[in-house]
Amino acid sequence: MKYSALIGNPVDHSVSPAMFDYVANKLKIEYAHLKINVPSEKDLLSYLEALTKVGFCGVNVTVPYKVDVVKYMDFLDNTAVETKTVNTIKIVDGKLYGYNTDGIAAVQAIEHRLLTLTSETNVLLIGAGGAARAIICELYKRTKKIVVMNRFYDEAKSMIALVSEDIPIRKLIPDIYHTEISKADLVINATSVGMYPNNQEKLFSSSILREIPSIKNKCFFDAIFNPYETRFLSNAAQFGAKTCSGLYMMIYQILLAFSIWTDLKITDIDVDSVNEKLRKDAFVLM
Repeated sequence: MKYSALIGNPVDHSVSPAMFDYVANKLKIEYAHLKINVPSEKDLLSYLEALTKVGFCGVNVTVPYKVDVVKYMDFLDNTAVETKTVNTIKIVDGKLYGYNTDGIAAVQAIEHRLLTLTSETNVLLIGAGGAARAIICELYKRTKKIVVMNRFYDEAKSMIALVSEDIPIRKLIPDIYHTEISKADLVINATSVGMYPNNQEKLFSSSILREIPSIKNKCFFDAIFNPYETRFLSNAAQFGAKTCSGLYMMIYQILLAFSIWTDLKITDIDVDSVNEKLRKDAFVLM
């Protein structure tokens, strides 16, 4: 029997146990994935030590601890070093190995559901937290045409330093939203705005999208997976834009984490079928 866990604060919104159950059943192995709320950053180490002692094979890390957890790792892979964040931990012989799968999972979701990223793709990335840091590192390998919008300039400056000081940083105000969305091929929300239980929160008014003539040619991706369709996505969809839920990103993250923790290759998972199953089954539990 193998065990893994999700740690963060909050974790109630996560549907990851249902996904891990699905993969384990597919591979016919005994497996359980738990959601564990860690009250504060000062509790992180004690929780990690406890999970290590009781024999967990791995841990997923969600907000707000993706940066804080880095200092407790014994080893970091290239993605964790590059992003200075960890969202996946493998436990081997009492040692903690840190990875970050956020960026590659986001790109896999975007390219599966929205568009193929090329050097000519214009991207507007909203946010500069843990997920955004991983996403920008992966995006920059494919396109240099990135603009960042964030509430705090210093946070955004720290993030773009991971890849290039030349990436423009914009303020979160209506006129700039209109200008930057008008220029973008792909708009990414990597903030927690609109996440369950604050489903009605939104980054900007839908009227901004109504005033963009080319809105039907644009793609919108939200790193949030619960609710399945955030206000960010529903507002874009009503004007004909193409959208992708963060549930796809989560599915790819879980497949990557499962492979890291078990050393098993997963080749026969139909991501779209998993997406439909989670939409029908997992979200009714919320």
